[in-house]
Amino acid sequence: MGVSYLSRTGKSWKEITRDERTFCMYLFHEFKDRPLDLVNLVRNNETKITSISNGEFVFNNKVLFDPVDDDWELGYEVCFYRDVLKEFGEGIKDKADFPDKRTFDLCLFSENHIVIIEAKSHEDLNKAQFQGFAKDRTRISKLFEFLRSKKDYTDFVEPIISFVLLTQSGFYNSKSFSQESGLGHRFIVSKMMNCESRANAVILSEDDEKADEDTRTVDAILSWKDIYQSLPTSNPQTENYCMLCRADSV
Repeated sequence: MGVSYLSRTGKSWKEITRDERTFCMYLFHEFKDRPLDLVNLVRNNETKITSISNGEFVFNNKVLFDPVDDDWELGYEVCFYRDVLKEFGEGIKDKADFPDKRTFDLCLFSENHIVIIEAKSHEDLNKAQFQGFAKDRTRISKLFEFLRSKKDYTDFVEPIISFVLLTQSGFYNSKSFSQESGLGHRFIVSKMMNCESRANAVILSEDDEKADEDTRTVDAILSWKDIYQSLPTSNPQTENYCMLCRADSV
C-alpha cells in the first residue's frame, strides 16, 4: 500500500525508510529461529578491504571471532544493563556505571559468549561509536563483577564479549580505509593487525582518553550484502530478503 503524502511515486513507509532499526527487525525475524546460522555466517565471513597501509587484503573474521557453542539466542533492541540488573533484583537508576538507556541493535547469547552486533545503514560511523565498543567491554565486565559481589551468582564462567560491525558493503572500500585518518583504517584494520588473538584485548577504565588508540574495538565485520546473499533464493523474493537488500543500498 502506498501513501500519497509519503512519496510522489506512491511508495509505502517500508520502501522509503532508511532506519537501521527497521532493517535489524527484518534480520531478527529471519534468524530468530536459527541463530546458529547467523553465528556461522559471521564466523566464516571474509571481507575484501582496500587499505592505505595494507593494499587489498582479506579481513578474516576467524582471526578474532571463533565461538564454539551450538546453543544460541538472538535478541533485538537489547537493553542489556537495565534488564539484567532487574532480573537480579537490582535497580539501575542509582548505578552510574551502567547506562539505563544503552541498547544494542542485536545480541547473540550463548553460555560462553555475548556477541553484540552494531548495525549501520545510511549513516556513517563516528569516533565516539568506536570508543563506545571499548567502554561497553568494560561495563559488561563491571556488571558481572557487581552482581558477584551482591548475589549468589558464582556458578558461571564470565562470557567472552565480541563486537560485530554490520554496515553497507561499500563502507569497506571507502575513504574510511584508504586514508590514514579514516576511521576504518584506525579502528578496524590497525586493531586487527595488532591483535592476533583475544588474549591481546585490553580493558580500559571508563574515562580513559586513549580508548580509541589502545583497545580493539570490533572482532568481526559484516555487510548487509553478506547477509542477503546467504539467504535461500526464491521467486518471488521474500520480504526479509528485499529489506536486507535495501539496507545495503539506501
